[in-house]
Amino acid sequence: MTLDSGDRAGVDITLSGLRSPSFRLLLPEAVLASGLEPAEAVHAVPGAWVTAAGGAVQGIVRPRSELACLLRLEPRESGVEIALSIENRSAAIWSDVRVDVCLSHSRPPRDGDAGWSNREFIPGKPVEAGAGDSSIACAYESPDGKAFLYLAWRTAPSRGQAPSAANACLRLRPQVAEALAPAESATLYGAAGIFRGTREELAGHLGRLCQRRPPVDREGRPAIFKRGTLDLDLVETTPLIWKGRPLRFEWVRSGYWNNALHRDHFRFVDRGTPGEPFALDHQFASAFCEGDTVYVTGTTAKRNEVHVFASGDLTTWETWTALARPDYGIFNTSVARAAGEYVLMFEIDGPPAEAGVPFTARFARSRDLRRWELTPPECCYSKDRYTAPHCLRWLEGWFYDFYLEAHQGYEMRVVRSRDLIRWEPSPRNPVLRASAEDKLIADPRLTPEQRKKIAGAKDINNSDIDFCEWNGRLLIDYSWGNQEGTEFLAEASYEGTEADFLRGWFPER
Repeated sequence: MTLDSGDRAGVDITLSGLRSPSFRLLLPEAVLASGLEPAEAVHAVPGAWVTAAGGAVQGIVRPRSELACLLRLEPRESGVEIALSIENRSAAIWSDVRVDVCLSHSRPPRDGDAGWSNREFIPGKPVEAGAGDSSIACAYESPDGKAFLYLAWRTAPSRGQAPSAANACLRLRPQVAEALAPAESATLYGAAGIFRGTREELAGHLGRLCQRRPPVDREGRPAIFKRGTLDLDLVETTPLIWKGRPLRFEWVRSGYWNNALHRDHFRFVDRGTPGEPFALDHQFASAFCEGDTVYVTGTTAKRNEVHVFASGDLTTWETWTALARPDYGIFNTSVARAAGEYVLMFEIDGPPAEAGVPFTARFARSRDLRRWELTPPECCYSKDRYTAPHCLRWLEGWFYDFYLEAHQGYEMRVVRSRDLIRWEPSPRNPVLRASAEDKLIADPRLTPEQRKKIAGAKDINNSDIDFCEWNGRLLIDYSWGNQEGTEFLAEASYEGTEADFLRGWFPER
């Protein structure tokens, strides 16, 4: 696959190992939505594209300041898997968000190409996909009727343009989302390629491609779509939804590049605008909502206590001590709602009898978020190696611990347990590992100097994952860097629910 940075931004695709014509995917030609003026003439931006693992190509285009389009193309044996994400960076709600998508020839077929003649493709009628819905997939038919060039999307019915004698393109306008709120993004999945077989077999193939389901990558893991870097020198952040809008909770370190206080503190960021600092000199925090109340857990500077902060307006905060242990060294914290209780996971590096090899997860329980009881020492994970915990979730009787392990650099992995004692690792680990997409620029406000630092940084670590569900999809924060103090905040997404995501790491046996 090669990227053309010309006026009609597109990717030329030649299928390796097949004597097939090349084709060009133009993504997108336009973005349309109620509440958004049509964004047309979308250009590729030099330097905005990276080659990811397995030969995938991923990049960002920004037709206008209020709109970001992320594109990922992943080659497969007979075609290419497509992920196209639209992000609303405006202050308005967009409805019926669609993109103009076009698949065309890169060159005429050559003599000897299997199933094709040295003529233009003969446009065939749209091929039905699934239950008679021909609007989310279409195809060219070869002269002998045994091969098809197709484009298909896993989405709601689209406005399509069938190929005709005067139209050398397969053009569809799939719906990315019914609505996008400010700061929200949605990802559309599809495929393009060559199919060899009968029209009836093609219909079945397209039907399978168009089935809406939680996305997976080529190894069958839940497909996390990395969106790039948001900031420098930030870790321990939590995305959450408060009163219907997305916020990002941040632990701002004393050495953060834009910390006028020069002291550790916490804050919330609303659509890029930081709120007032609180919890001065506290560290290693996370946040969650219970109704309209926001709760934050964090450690003291001596790292031997965990404090809880609560607020209904993000201005006035009540605080109390959840845990005080002079013999502990406490780092990351995370709270999960379980059946009739709350469970606090916290990270320790001592005492050696409980921590083993630093860093290790320990747990406490509470029914009211105020009075906490430490669990027995056997409730931990794991004392035999580096397994730094970060994010705790609960679903259907299972606790899920998303943790950092020293393996091929440092990777996010997940284990689950019913009793906080016996743990089962996911057969689909790792959850996240360092990759080229980490260095994409997700926030256009980053300065040239900051972008240069991002481009030249050592990347051996993906850590500190946290996530929340919004409108049926996950917002994901994580950090990357050298695991030695040079770190960056990045974001990602998953086009499915939190339950889909958690279940996806543990297939039924």
